[in-house]
Amino acid sequence: MKDQNADVATLNDLVTRLFTTGMDAFHRGDLQTAENNLGVLANMHSVIAQSLLFRGFTLARGGLAELAADNLGKAAAMDAHCENQIIHRGFHDYLPKYFGRVAKATPDMAQESETSKHRWPVTRWPVHGAIADIKQMGQVVTDHLIAHFAGADKFIRPDFSFVTMGSCFARNIGRALTGKGYQVYNTELVEEATNSYALKYFFEWIAGTADDKFTAMFEALLGAEERESLAHAVRSADCMILTFGVAPGLFHEASGEFAFTNRHRDKTNFAYLEGDYALRTTSVAENVDNIRRILDIVRLLNPSCRMVMSVSPVPLTATDEMPSVIIADCVSKATIRLAVHEITAARPEIVYWPSFEMFRWLSGHADFKVFGSDDGVGRHTNRDMVDLAIGLFIDSFAAQG
Repeated sequence: MKDQNADVATLNDLVTRLFTTGMDAFHRGDLQTAENNLGVLANMHSVIAQSLLFRGFTLARGGLAELAADNLGKAAAMDAHCENQIIHRGFHDYLPKYFGRVAKATPDMAQESETSKHRWPVTRWPVHGAIADIKQMGQVVTDHLIAHFAGADKFIRPDFSFVTMGSCFARNIGRALTGKGYQVYNTELVEEATNSYALKYFFEWIAGTADDKFTAMFEALLGAEERESLAHAVRSADCMILTFGVAPGLFHEASGEFAFTNRHRDKTNFAYLEGDYALRTTSVAENVDNIRRILDIVRLLNPSCRMVMSVSPVPLTATDEMPSVIIADCVSKATIRLAVHEITAARPEIVYWPSFEMFRWLSGHADFKVFGSDDGVGRHTNRDMVDLAIGLFIDSFAAQG
């Protein structure tokens, strides 16, 4: 103990000397000497944060809650990695005094507010440097994007059958699931039919719940035999994965009526109204209404089918609605994502799988290509990332054994 005290005194002397020398040099204008001394202390930031972190864990396990909260709170404030460790190790109840959250009701409160009751623990942006490879991407996704699924219901069985429908990204999902050994029925609509209006009419046609020129378009394009096959696939599926692609659609300028594609590309003798049609980005409310109708039809056909939703990361091909297709794509994806969020927030039995966030939010931090390396087309997602997304999905929800 005597030697340890001597070591502590020596360390304190060193820290004090570095700080005093650095500050004196700063006030004299000797910036190089200031940097040489203060830089040593600044580089100890991570060590100090880790020391506070594990001292806090020690104090918490020893029942010293106030001291534990003081140390863990300082560690979290100093370093985002420390905060994530606190949360993932289950010590987040020690952080409210630093982040303004209410962990539980107190005698001073009649009841916990609805807002605080449903809040998640505070999290911070986790990426501080480049994601080097697909393995590290998987770790970032596991730790910071899908960690809340750790205790989720393991509803996928080895004999599960899937139906994947929606955008072109649905094909990639279907391929990856097939590669995992699951039975998959995949239907990919044409590029112009990946918005929620087209999907709504597509499901109306499958179920036979409407008979109009919109459902007639699919009858002419795909035929009655395909409709029966699709209806059987939906009725017998254990799980359906719906992938929503884009928010823009083609609408009649005078009436607002939807159309699937331009007249010169029409293959089904669709009954166009007289007048001009123009591309328009649909609203969040429109997409919410369409998705609700789609879900109602699925439930009509198969009440026990588990529902999973995703948003395609594949960008828009082109636009004439906005000055930049990049801006239009951002508005499109934001609209679709908000609509899906509104649905899944109100219906927790529906799983939202964040493949969109994996591709579009984390790819900017990756040292490897997330788009375009397989075929040179910059809009196309890379197969290894699709396999990662589906592999993690299976790992999160598949029953063992």
